[in-house]
Amino acid sequence: MGHSDSETTKNKLSRMVLDYGVLFLAITIFLFFILAESKVFHIENLLTILRQASVLGLISLALMITVIVGDFDISVTFNANFACTIIVILVLNNVNFPLALLLGFLGSILISMINCTMVVFVGLPSFVATIGMKFFLEGLCRGMTENKQLFPINPPPGYFFIGRYLVFDFIPVQVIIFIVITLLLTIYFRVSKRARYIHALGESIETASHVGIHVKRLRFFAYLLSGILLGLAGIIGSSMYGITASGMMEGYLIPALTSAFLGASFIRHGKKPISNPPGTALSAMILALLTNGFTMLGLPFYYKQTIEGCILIGTMIMVTLLMKRHIQIKRQRL
Repeated sequence: MGHSDSETTKNKLSRMVLDYGVLFLAITIFLFFILAESKVFHIENLLTILRQASVLGLISLALMITVIVGDFDISVTFNANFACTIIVILVLNNVNFPLALLLGFLGSILISMINCTMVVFVGLPSFVATIGMKFFLEGLCRGMTENKQLFPINPPPGYFFIGRYLVFDFIPVQVIIFIVITLLLTIYFRVSKRARYIHALGESIETASHVGIHVKRLRFFAYLLSGILLGLAGIIGSSMYGITASGMMEGYLIPALTSAFLGASFIRHGKKPISNPPGTALSAMILALLTNGFTMLGLPFYYKQTIEGCILIGTMIMVTLLMKRHIQIKRQRL
C-alpha cells in the first residue's frame, strides 16, 4: 500500500513538473533579471519585451503548425524577412501602402506553398526542402536590398501603426494581434474536427491515410496557415523596425525552434505535446525576456546562445519523453 502511494505521489510530481515546468522557468528567469537589474521591470522595457515576443511568437506558432503534421520548416524566419523586404522596397518605390502590405503578406504565403509543393507533392524531406528555401530567400533578399539596410525616409501614414502604436497609450497593437492569434489557434486546436485530423497526421501519416483522412489536403492547409502567420510577422516586423536587411530576422530562428518545442510541454494535462499555442506563446515571451535581460546586463552574446542551446536540447529530450508517455497511455487504453 505504501509503495503504491509512493508511486502515485511520484507520478503526480512528475506530471506537475512536465505541465508547469515552463511557467516555473519563466518566473525564475524573470526574478533573476529583476534582482540583477531593476530596470528590467520598468514599463518601457516590459513593452519592448512584449513587442519582441509578438514577432517571435508568430514565427514560433507558424513553426509549431508544420511540426504538428510531422514536417520541419527551417525557412520560417527568412520567409517573414522576405515579406518585410517586399513591403519596405515597395514603399520606397511609392507603391500604395495597403497594396504593399498585401503583396508582402501574399509573398510569405507563396513561399509556404512552394515549400508545401516540394514536401507534400514532390516528396522531398521537409528539412532538406526548407533549408534550401532558407538559402534561396537569404540570397534573394540580399540581392533585393543590395546587401544594405533599407528604410523609407518619408514613410506613408499608418506605416508604424501596427509595430509602434499603443492602444490607450499602454498596449502595443502587435501584442494584441499576437494574443488574439494565440487565442484563436488555441480554440481551433481544441474544438475543430480538422485539428484532430492534423494531430493524427503527426502520429502516423500512413494510419491517417488508411482511415480515410485526406493527408495532402490537411498538410496543404497546415502550410497555408503557417504562411499566413509568417506574412503577419513580416508586416509587424516592417512596421516595428522600420527597416529591412537580408538577415534582419535570422536571429529569431533558434528562439523560434526553442519556443515551438518548449511550449509543447506546458499545461498539457496528459494531452499529446506539440499542439500547444498558449505554451508556445509563453515560451516566446521567455526567450524574448532572456534576450532583453542579457542586453540589459551587458553580458556577452555567446552566453545567451549557450543557454538557448541548453534549453533547446533539454526541451527536445522532454518532448521525446512526453511522446513516449503519450503512446504508452494510448496503448494502455486500448
